[in-house]
Amino acid sequence: MLLFSDVQVIHDITCLATEVSGDYLVHVLQLLSSCSTEVLDLVKQSILDGGKSLSTTLPLVINTIIEGLVEKAVEDLRQLKGITATYRMTNKPLPVRHSPYVSGVLRPLKTLLDGERAMTYLSKETKKELLLGAATKITGCYHELAAELISVARKTESSLLKIRQGAQRRAGASSDVSDHNVSDTDKICMQLFLDIQEYGRNLAALGVEAADIPAYRSLWQCVAPPDRQSVTNF
Repeated sequence: MLLFSDVQVIHDITCLATEVSGDYLVHVLQLLSSCSTEVLDLVKQSILDGGKSLSTTLPLVINTIIEGLVEKAVEDLRQLKGITATYRMTNKPLPVRHSPYVSGVLRPLKTLLDGERAMTYLSKETKKELLLGAATKITGCYHELAAELISVARKTESSLLKIRQGAQRRAGASSDVSDHNVSDTDKICMQLFLDIQEYGRNLAALGVEAADIPAYRSLWQCVAPPDRQSVTNF
């Protein structure tokens, strides 16, 4: 699996950069000890620059891993579209539990961080960088997909309402079609709200405070019931 190979690449680059700027540098300078100070300084600086160049590739590798994790998460997040089909004009009651897809969203990230290679080759700081970077980007995608879903749901509900009102007017009935029943969009929002609460719990299990991620707070505001808007908890 490519992501796990990239983990070892991080380790190899780190070790090589350390070696180049450490024992290798000392060995080369010893071999050139008979050279002038000017030559030694030039060689030393060149080798140190090479070590720094190696180190600058680490963020690129880390970002590659993060992008791969995001792609895998989005595969599960696309199941959000099924929520609309579940509640649009089906007379289903309000949902009471989260959707099955939620458990898969962060699974690749957890598998990577808990894997033997990550435990063996990655420093605590690198694992934290991977965790926060991936969690932030995945949550951003979650927010975008959920916000789009709700926007389409509300537009569809508004269009259906206008059609119903028009039909009632043509039939000579009252155009007041409002009632006190929970709308399909309300059900969709409630399902998403239950889902993001479970997602927040899954983030917490990985060591990430969901409320610290701006996209999660925006997602919460997007789907939470009016009486739950002010406090982000799950």
